[in-house]
Amino acid sequence: MTPLLPAIRVPALVVHRSEDAIYGIEHAHALVDGIPGAQLVELPGSDHFLFSGDTGPILTALERFVGGAAAPPAEERFLATVVFVGGAGSGGLEDHIAALRQGIESHRGALISLTADGLLCTFDGPGRGVRAACELRDTLAPLGTTIRAGVHTAEVERRGDQLSGTAVSVARDLAEAADPGSVLVSRTVTELVAGWGLAFAARDRPIAGLPVFEVAV
Repeated sequence: MTPLLPAIRVPALVVHRSEDAIYGIEHAHALVDGIPGAQLVELPGSDHFLFSGDTGPILTALERFVGGAAAPPAEERFLATVVFVGGAGSGGLEDHIAALRQGIESHRGALISLTADGLLCTFDGPGRGVRAACELRDTLAPLGTTIRAGVHTAEVERRGDQLSGTAVSVARDLAEAADPGSVLVSRTVTELVAGWGLAFAARDRPIAGLPVFEVAV
């Protein structure tokens, strides 16, 4: 799938027949996973073209999608460095909330959310974000929790207490691609931290079309 999917910023509906003769249902799931907030409607049938076969359920799905409630507008848009952290080991991230909060706030960051998927936090600059990610890694390792972290700087959107946008999705993808105990950053971050004394090693595969670098230990 194209790495541009996370950049789609409008409501999206993926309609797929469960026994499509050309593309399997896994393609539909990949689209939904890649497009923030996308919805999937899976219908019976094997016809690939939407205008063939039984089109009634498709038209119904489209009518509901178009006529449904639109996503609330963003209350605020701003540039931020986003750090996403996933953890594994004998202790989960939720077991170390005090240490996590202290490490984030010591670098002038804000803890946005902590779920089963991982931790999301923001910083007012990429240098602080990278330093915080490395500090969290080094703090939690002796406690039995090995983290994977991703760092990206871009515009984010705030709706209530939730953040979304390219920075969030790219940081999450970076964390998922990271090896245990490593911190991955986008080229955007490396270009903004000159003078911070940080060293990076290039990784082979880009994420969301961006070159990826690992923070050197």
